[in-house]
Amino acid sequence: MKNICQLHFVDLGLAFEFYNSYAKTRDFSVRKSRSRIVNEKVREKAYVCSCEGYRLEKWNHMKNRVREPKPETRCGCMSKLHVFFDAVTESWVVRDFCDEHNYELVVPKLARMLRSHKKMTEPDISQMNHMKEVGISIPNIFGSLASQCGGYENVNFSIKDMHNQVAKQRRQLPDDLTSAMAYLKTLAARDQNLFYSVEKGRE
Repeated sequence: MKNICQLHFVDLGLAFEFYNSYAKTRDFSVRKSRSRIVNEKVREKAYVCSCEGYRLEKWNHMKNRVREPKPETRCGCMSKLHVFFDAVTESWVVRDFCDEHNYELVVPKLARMLRSHKKMTEPDISQMNHMKEVGISIPNIFGSLASQCGGYENVNFSIKDMHNQVAKQRRQLPDDLTSAMAYLKTLAARDQNLFYSVEKGRE
């Protein structure tokens, strides 16, 4: 604990990556929490155990709920890493660190599937996309990646994560109208004699 309290980070991203990596070795998951902002700049940040705090009661009594509320996972755990910006060293310094948990942590082999540790790397995404292009299904791609890792227990994501990644990529693709408009704008920038207009459809 003493060594961690002496750590400095060049930016908040590294502070979170450190705490998340540490959490994986200790078999718990983390999330980003409160920030202190001064003059529109973040000057303090807390990263906490995913079981920190409690669910607000309003979420348990929502009207017109379509699905049943998910099981409560927060139990007031106090584990956290709190950093602040030191203007002298221009780095993020640990102000407070707590490594005490009030619940039973997961077994080590399941830590990789906790929320903050589940992640598809860029090589994983690239390989998935290449295999999809030749018609291989997501379950078969997942099986292939598992074989490369030495077994399903060594894959740091699930089939659902793969489907979510595919859906995310589709949302990022421009629709036909957006692509056409971008093309016309490019042509117009090259040729001052080219004019185009967009007529909204009638209701």
